[in-house]
Parts: sequence; C-alpha cells; structure tokens
Amino acid sequence: MFIVRGGIPAENALVHATTLIEYAEATAWDVVDHLHLNDKSLVLGLIQQLDAAQALLGAILDQPVQR
Repeated sequence: MFIVRGGIPAENALVHATTLIEYAEATAWDVVDHLHLNDKSLVLGLIQQLDAAQALLGAILDQPVQR
C-alpha cells in the first residue's frame, strides 16, 4: 500500500508520526459525536491511547535523536 523511504532522518519521521496522530485524534473526536454510550467509551479509550503515543513522541523529540 505504501512504503517508507529509506534515508529519512529519524526526527523528520517522528514529526510526521506526530502529525498523523493529531489527525487520527481529531477524527476520533468527530466520531464520538455520532456514537452511542458504549461505542463512545471505546473511541474515548482510543483517544487516550493516541494521547499517550503523542506524549511519548513529544518526549522523544525533546531529546536529542540518536541515529
């Protein structure tokens, strides 16, 4: 379906991953408005996981990237 180009600096890849997570979280928040209670709980759990991934990436980007 897609490939990841070799030679991309790790920091650039992490920044792009952060952007993808932001988009996924925004989509999940939009979906929550259209769901019933139990389904909302599932999507809210997903949002919490996305937040955790975003925090992890943020912590990595605040540190010097090791290559």
